[in-house]
Amino acid sequence: MTNPRNKGDREAGNLSQTAKSEIEKLVKEELFGFKSFFSTKETKKGIECEDAAIELYNSVFFTDYKKNTERRTDEVITGECDVDAPDEIIDMKCPWSKKTFPACPYNIPIKDYEMQLRGYMKLWDKPKATVCYCLMDTPIHLIPNWESDELHEMGNVEEQLRITKLTIYRDAEKEQMIIDKVNKATEHANWYRNEILLKSESYFQ
Repeated sequence: MTNPRNKGDREAGNLSQTAKSEIEKLVKEELFGFKSFFSTKETKKGIECEDAAIELYNSVFFTDYKKNTERRTDEVITGECDVDAPDEIIDMKCPWSKKTFPACPYNIPIKDYEMQLRGYMKLWDKPKATVCYCLMDTPIHLIPNWESDELHEMGNVEEQLRITKLTIYRDAEKEQMIIDKVNKATEHANWYRNEILLKSESYFQ
């Protein structure tokens, strides 16, 4: 969903070069039968601490939410949200350390997650979606030797201070933007797939 640098391309709703590169990578995975995996200590922490983050949320806000395991797909997008709450979708984030934790809502990089949240609202037909950062203990096996344990141990921080969240609301115009971008992405994927499949005819005649 990144926007092109060129103003004309942005106004035309064209794809950015980054988006095109990601689409081409997915087409290659499909045609050649492989899967790329991207994993860092930060993403590993997010996966390992997700259930505990939901429990922290429940403790602070007196809820009883569970991890969602349902993936939904419509005619345009697919997704699997973290928490399907009665009137909203909640996306849980576990920052790497106290240093990287967004302490206030305005510190949350909402632009990084906005379209993901809007996709969830569309799939689950919810009026709002919340991104929620939960400051969790980092699993010991993930902490590098050069980083202080005090950055990763949260026992000295009150529970309510360990959560920062920001809510956005459903917007039909922005949902249409998602649909338009997906259509552009599909067009580029089909073009690139044909370039690969027809390359012998294109270059060796």
